[in-house]
Amino acid sequence: MNWLPDPFAWCDIPTGDVRNISDDGQSTYKEIPAFRIAKYPITNHQYQQFKDDDGYNKRRFWTFNGWADIKEDGYEHGYFWRHYGEANKPVVSVSWYEANAYTRWLSEKLGFEVFLPSDEQWRRAASGDDHWVFPFGNDWDASKCNNNFMGPYEGYTTTDVTTFEGIADSPFGVVDMAGNVNEWTSTKVTKRWGYTEPPHEYDIRCLGGSWRDRDPLRYCVPYSGGLFETYGSGDNDIGFRIATSA
Repeated sequence: MNWLPDPFAWCDIPTGDVRNISDDGQSTYKEIPAFRIAKYPITNHQYQQFKDDDGYNKRRFWTFNGWADIKEDGYEHGYFWRHYGEANKPVVSVSWYEANAYTRWLSEKLGFEVFLPSDEQWRRAASGDDHWVFPFGNDWDASKCNNNFMGPYEGYTTTDVTTFEGIADSPFGVVDMAGNVNEWTSTKVTKRWGYTEPPHEYDIRCLGGSWRDRDPLRYCVPYSGGLFETYGSGDNDIGFRIATSA
């Protein structure tokens, strides 16, 4: 993985339970096999490699719908990716199609599979064996992440992915799992906290809360927002991180 620009590291997530909460508030537990997850969200510098390698013109990296979205609709990358381009800030303004294409491209480069983590893998990495409400504990603390909740780090933009390292790491040492950017997963939505309408066919779970959010609920590990796969191209607070098998 030294091929990727720093900062990059894997965090090992051992086999263990993730807590799932039903609509009536009941908790059930599911065992998640061991895997590895990126310590930080993918940065602008790391994503630039995909673009420089002509990834937007290589059909094999894209889903059918993703290729149509990029080519037939004349769309290629969003405004905020170009204008929030500081090297070590998380890449933003990427749709699920782009995040997924990046993992396919990187898998080919590295010779082993990397992928977007599932919803349950992401939550396991964030909450640990004690099933914390937030990645940094059970109590909300505005100083622990980049947020817009009137705290000392009241957010107006993204921050470098290492800004909160050692301050608000998850139990497994994963950084920025609350705040900074929402993160795409590979899991389709079955329910959405805080919404009355049902999820749509193309809704994908997006977790973690972002620098723009003011409600502490959005930073809770179980919270998920369902977003269309095409969503994100014009948004400045949606990014992603990668995972691989143990």
